[in-house]
Amino acid sequence: VNDSIGISTGSATFAKFVNVEAESSEVGLFEGYVAASESYYAIYPYNKNAALDGSLLKFLLPTVQNYKPNSFGGDSYPMVSKKDKDGYFNFKNLCGVLVLRITGDFSVKSIRFTAKDANGRDINLSGKASIDMAYIRTPELEMSIDSFPFVVLDCGENGVQLDETESVPFHIVLPVGEYSTFKIEIRSVDGR
Repeated sequence: VNDSIGISTGSATFAKFVNVEAESSEVGLFEGYVAASESYYAIYPYNKNAALDGSLLKFLLPTVQNYKPNSFGGDSYPMVSKKDKDGYFNFKNLCGVLVLRITGDFSVKSIRFTAKDANGRDINLSGKASIDMAYIRTPELEMSIDSFPFVVLDCGENGVQLDETESVPFHIVLPVGEYSTFKIEIRSVDGR
């Protein structure tokens, strides 16, 4: 029920459209208000920091993502769209998902991911991002130079209990790109 989409007519701000269907429903019905326009732009999920500057959509990718069993946190996986010639929105994914399958005998408190490119430079993974909404087929996510070179998956106060025989999946949303090397730091609830 808290699922929402941001819609703009080309102005700087985005109006919030909230899903009024039950969480278990297979369809969503989003309600909100925006003025009539020839052009509409959308971001999913609604991002209170999203703003249009001409055709450039600026928003924040979460630095901390929340663990969700067998999936990714709903507010971590951004998509954008613009009204097509038939009046429909066809949302495009901006990121990929890294799935870590971990076994063990402890509870995971958090997982921190960092990466470097082929030249050994840090890759920015969260924070300030932008999309040129004048894209033709595929929008390309650009991370700002002052965004952050890490992302953290928060597994909650009590963590996620691992199993020694069956792996537990952890989903981390990352910008699409080439990662030459990466580092994963897993923190346990007891501080290890």
